Amino acid sequence: MILLVCILLSGCASNSQTLTSAWLKKDVKVRLPAVTLSHDINKQQLLTAKVGNKTGSLITLLEVKDGRVVLMGLSTMGIRLFEATYDGQSIQVEKYITLLDLPPANQVLADIMLSYWPVKAWQNLLPNEWQLLDKGNKRLLIDDNQQVISEITYKQSSGEREPITIKNNYFNYFISIQDMEE
Repeated sequence: MILLVCILLSGCASNSQTLTSAWLKKDVKVRLPAVTLSHDINKQQLLTAKVGNKTGSLITLLEVKDGRVVLMGLSTMGIRLFEATYDGQSIQVEKYITLLDLPPANQVLADIMLSYWPVKAWQNLLPNEWQLLDKGNKRLLIDDNQQVISEITYKQSSGEREPITIKNNYFNYFISIQDMEE
């Protein structure tokens, strides 16, 4: 029955445009960096998120190419949930089904960009006295009170660092990332 409802609702899409900033903390916003990377990214990943005592999974298709970031979210059954496109100027979001309580697209993009973009792309965008540091297989986002806000853990894969977990201490969520192409 749920599958039938999902299929029927999949034709109902809504479009919106989102600001190109994201919350680092309740009262601290940051502008997303430009879409300039030295290489293209094309990933199919299974994200498992834990927020409080709730856990949910989502398949994401991520493409960074030609000055654009395209992120598509699918249910674990393959039903299209949303598509977000960021061109450095605006974020276009199409929501197909709103069965999941998903964070706003700009927050999801911020986590992705914190994970994949080089530290120097973020340095001038962070608030005063905030730091983004690479330490071994970890990347830390540290606020002006020296508190770790986000901690991203990486593994080496084919000579590149790949994010495998994102822990946000401020908003209290944990995301594990499994590359589906392995």
